[in-house]
Amino acid sequence: MGLMNLSQSLPLKNTNQLTAVAVNNRSIRDGASDKIILKTKQCSTNVLSVTLSWYDPAGSANCARCLVNDLDLTVKYNNKMFYPNGGNSADRKNNVERVRVTVTANEQVEIVVTAHNLATPEQKYSLIATGCFDLLEANDGVIS
Repeated sequence: MGLMNLSQSLPLKNTNQLTAVAVNNRSIRDGASDKIILKTKQCSTNVLSVTLSWYDPAGSANCARCLVNDLDLTVKYNNKMFYPNGGNSADRKNNVERVRVTVTANEQVEIVVTAHNLATPEQKYSLIATGCFDLLEANDGVIS
């Protein structure tokens, strides 16, 4: 545990040059993907942070794989795919996934949320991305 450094985490007027985009309670259907495309820019930090979360339905008692609705977060930067929680592939265990990528200015970043395997017809999720960037393209419902 430690002290959170808000000036390196959130866009704060007259404090930093960070930008944020958010998706709140967006529904996604099984097999579908939502995409956000950003263009990085020079500022006080070179880290892009993207966090995805969702309320997963309860798994069965004594389950070995307890995630009911599996969403996947990937970040593509410089032709390399980045996966959540420090892994080198999709996270099949957690309903909160985070990717942090060190970026340089004037590069394109693609953030993708994919409904990998849903037990229900759709799943609502929320996502926040912070860093130094301009929003180039996004599905409806993205707040910037």
